[in-house]
Amino acid sequence: MYDHDRCATLRGHRNAREGLPQMRRGHVRPLEYAATFEPGEQLPYLEGHLPKTIAKYRSAIDFAVKNLAPLGVKQLEPLATALYYTASQPHESQKRRAERILEVKSHIRMEDAMLAVTQVDRWREENIHA
Repeated sequence: MYDHDRCATLRGHRNAREGLPQMRRGHVRPLEYAATFEPGEQLPYLEGHLPKTIAKYRSAIDFAVKNLAPLGVKQLEPLATALYYTASQPHESQKRRAERILEVKSHIRMEDAMLAVTQVDRWREENIHA
């Protein structure tokens, strides 16, 4: 059965390390153009057999839970495209990267493309100084 409070944990309302171990049943439920995922009975196995891998990617998991999980497709699409152009053309200006987003995603507004590029740059800067 779907438990909204437990799934809210994955969407960034609480630290993932606190919420994930409490989840035991597998469940995926559509939620406004997105999906909410609860790890199933395999979680104890993964925690017991892959502690180094989990530790290695902990900061990436925490980042995704905090910054990406609460978002739906409409918010994620410009961010993902901004991340692509920032990674592939890191020296281009924010404006040029936003224009490139519009070249391939004409339904995204310029304002949203600029916001996405700015957010990706902010995350990259925070990661550099972390």
